[in-house]
Amino acid sequence: MPLASIGFASTIAPRVDLYITLVCRAHPPGNTSDSESLFFGEVPTHAQCSQDATVQAAVAQLSAVLTMTMGILSCITGAWWGSLSDRIGRTPILSWSMFGLLINDIVYIITALFSDHLPGGYWFLIIGSILEGFLGALPAGVGALHGYIADCTDPSARSRAFSLNLGLMFSGMALGPLIGGILISTTGQTLSVFYLAAAVHAAYIVFINAIVPESLTPARRVAARAAHRSAALKKAAAAKIQVRSVRLLSVLAGILGFLTPLAVLGPITVSDKQGRAKRNWSLLYLAVSYGLTVSIIASMPFKFQYASKTFGWTSETLSYFVSLTGLVRAALLTAVLPVVIKFLKPKPVPIQLENASMDALNSIPSQSSQRSPSSNSKPQAHVAQFDLSLSRVSLAIEIIGFTVMAFAGNATVFTVGTLIGSCGSGFSPAVQAAALEVYSRQHPAGRAESGRLFGALSVVQAVGAQILGPMVYGIVFSKTVATLPRTILVLSVGVVVGALIFLAFVRLPNESESRDAEEAPLLGETGDVPTIVVTEEGVTAVAGTSSW
Repeated sequence: MPLASIGFASTIAPRVDLYITLVCRAHPPGNTSDSESLFFGEVPTHAQCSQDATVQAAVAQLSAVLTMTMGILSCITGAWWGSLSDRIGRTPILSWSMFGLLINDIVYIITALFSDHLPGGYWFLIIGSILEGFLGALPAGVGALHGYIADCTDPSARSRAFSLNLGLMFSGMALGPLIGGILISTTGQTLSVFYLAAAVHAAYIVFINAIVPESLTPARRVAARAAHRSAALKKAAAAKIQVRSVRLLSVLAGILGFLTPLAVLGPITVSDKQGRAKRNWSLLYLAVSYGLTVSIIASMPFKFQYASKTFGWTSETLSYFVSLTGLVRAALLTAVLPVVIKFLKPKPVPIQLENASMDALNSIPSQSSQRSPSSNSKPQAHVAQFDLSLSRVSLAIEIIGFTVMAFAGNATVFTVGTLIGSCGSGFSPAVQAAALEVYSRQHPAGRAESGRLFGALSVVQAVGAQILGPMVYGIVFSKTVATLPRTILVLSVGVVVGALIFLAFVRLPNESESRDAEEAPLLGETGDVPTIVVTEEGVTAVAGTSSW
């Protein structure tokens, strides 16, 4: 993951610089004529382009459209890629999502070199966003990576594993812009960073396919394919009936089909200690909080524009700025947070097994109705509660950081506020660990099909960070850049406050609710699930031979 994030992060600031250059070439400051004026008149400097409100508004529009295009397509395909990872493995999805990034790098290089000869000029960049979106983009890769980690870690250590992974990613995000800034300083060409990114992403694809082992065993992939095939047959039969009755609704259902994976985030009906039925919305609240927080990612290009306009930062300066914030996040996630989790997070109580033979263990029935609750359910509840508390504290830190940035009067205070906000990086691994624990308690196959949850969260990430986020932040910045550009920072404070409010309503299912949920089928699935039979000859899966 650090290798991939080096390539991606090295182009974050140069992309904004490239947008300004391309837009300024087509719309020179103070000149309403076409791009030919650049060749017969005085060529505006980069500083003049950065200070021009018209250019900045056009750049904000371009950035928002590119991000939204990729976000809509990755939202449609991301959950499908996540579900596919349960059936064919995690590494193929990691490889394909990275291939999308590689294609986009190549499109940026082509556009920068030949924008005057390409159809649409600088809008040709949208081709790269379309192709990357079809391949799931970053959300699909992140979802597959989280599924990979979930396959290889115990629930009690999952938030620490997520934290370490995110820390390694930010290590790459700290190193990438630093290398990019040095490369720009040495070559004097912003485009050189995109050549570096393309080479790094190509190397990552080779690394995934040649070295990284698959985390899902063949038995689990067979079981997931059997369950998916059974559910697909039932849905196909229902779709035929729907087409016969109301064709319009069938067409709309097909268009909005990408939202189907979000059904796993819906509320479930549980029984309290008095036997009264009630709904638990915790997983949905977690998803909304996660979506609001990741939408802040969409504000990054506009904040770079704000820094470029307000403080006169160049692409090289922005690269060093991104590198510094990435370094702080990496140190927090790889050194500080794992230590905090190790010493403060409750330890699960080992399950004490009686001294019995393997024949006695193999004779235990597989029906959930005959399973007894785990002896460590209460400690596990404490583990999940710790993850939830860590998420809330992280959001509070981010609120402080964005508030300092919003009222910063100079570049130093702005940087300090950014570094404070970077200390809230523990939110993402903690909230995903808490969401997986809630999902595992609510659904019987929660741990076995973690790809379904992370696929749904990838849809949430795409909607927040690549559809609604770019649209909202883009409109706000383009409308206020000429009068009150810091409005974008005030909006960020409000968004994180909203995320914290939703997180305050999350309630972890208690022991009795967990047992009730385990007896219910997956939302949107049938009650038939595959039974895995282990024999001396190997592992086989028989679909629909047991019910919960």
